[in-house]
Amino acid sequence: MGGALRILDARRPEFENYYRRIADSGFATRRVRVVQEPLTPYLQWELHVLRLRHECGGLTRVVAPGQVVAAEAGGPLPEIYTLGTDVMYEAIYDADGVLEAARRWRNPDVVTRCQEFIESLYDNGESLNEFFARVVAPLEPPRPG
Repeated sequence: MGGALRILDARRPEFENYYRRIADSGFATRRVRVVQEPLTPYLQWELHVLRLRHECGGLTRVVAPGQVVAAEAGGPLPEIYTLGTDVMYEAIYDADGVLEAARRWRNPDVVTRCQEFIESLYDNGESLNEFFARVVAPLEPPRPG
């Protein structure tokens, strides 16, 4: 993973520029990532990517599965992206986990409820920096599959 991390770090200026443009436009990004341990190799890699984004302004907080279990009574929570209070997108994945499409939601009540839920998770989550130092940094790099 050492070479992969060097390639990822080479993208730092791209991420810094992206998040600077977002901030200059008056917006902020906040992400919540549900993380179950032990980490899979994919999740370990994703957390490295999220850490770089976090350092560049794409703030992320981590929550444990127990923090969303009540909301998943009807099935797994979808991956969603909200943009203001006007629109929200739900990521749709195929059977192999590849992004296939995005469903757009324009109902302000639904978007607002989802934003409030995300905000509550974010407020109660652990900073990615703290989680990364505690859980990810001590791990050996995952072996290629």
